[in-house]
Amino acid sequence: MATITAAMVAQLRDRTGAGMMECKKALTEADGDLDEAVTILRKRLGNKVGGREGRTAAEGIVMAHVSDSRTVGVLVEMNSETDFVARNDDFKALTRQIVEKVAAYPAGTVPKTTEELLADTMDGGATLADTITEAAGRIGERILLGRFERFGAPAGNVVGAYVHNPGGSGDEGGKIGVLVEATGADADALQTLVREVALHIASANPMYLTEDEVEAGILDKEREIARDQAANDPKMAGKPEKAIESMINGRVRKFLEETVLLNQAYVREPAKTVAQVVKETSGASLVRFVRFRVGEQYTRVAGQDDVR
Repeated sequence: MATITAAMVAQLRDRTGAGMMECKKALTEADGDLDEAVTILRKRLGNKVGGREGRTAAEGIVMAHVSDSRTVGVLVEMNSETDFVARNDDFKALTRQIVEKVAAYPAGTVPKTTEELLADTMDGGATLADTITEAAGRIGERILLGRFERFGAPAGNVVGAYVHNPGGSGDEGGKIGVLVEATGADADALQTLVREVALHIASANPMYLTEDEVEAGILDKEREIARDQAANDPKMAGKPEKAIESMINGRVRKFLEETVLLNQAYVREPAKTVAQVVKETSGASLVRFVRFRVGEQYTRVAGQDDVR
């Protein structure tokens, strides 16, 4: 039996919003497996459990860059201990340097990991890791490169970015950043489309581009959760199996509507889906997207395989 630590309980609480005792009980039942504990809580507490993003307490900013050709887009997350430092001009300038460095790599030479990027040299000859360490000394707080993503698109495609910064310009970085790539229409129309879709993604937080990306195991898990929720719901007691199956299918449809970008209601016009908005840009289709939120523990590119 795994030892359930206070840190594990805190991590599960941060991820689900469930109470401390509920989290400890779920972790004990899951023998310390965090993902299984999340599933247990969803079965037990239903819609009271929130959050799909395993977040940390890290502060920092996300910054974006798109090339003049609109074929290269970059997101970089830099982390700090406090939000005060995340607003520091020196911190933001360093992040901008890193964003531009990643954008400048020739296609096919982009580092695949943060470790590879940190080992590369900056203009002054020092490694990026040493440059960050030096900046941390000036700023007086531990800072680190959280993650990065780069889209390198072929001619004819367009990459766009959006950074959400309620208190200022997205050029200064923000807490959420999005890259989107699209194809199939003229450059001006695609530029408008990717900007609008990126803004939507920042707000709606989809996980997938199309239903085809949703693994069968994920849908099976959603069905299992819905069935267990029905078993624990007094209102479903005594209902025929057909009614229960209808409820389960409805929950799965709702999951797909909430997590698949093309199925989502468009934030500016909820009567339309994102798929309908894309269709209005004649010939256009979305290729891929990625969304960063400061403090997340993972990166998932939705759509086409990564091309840097």
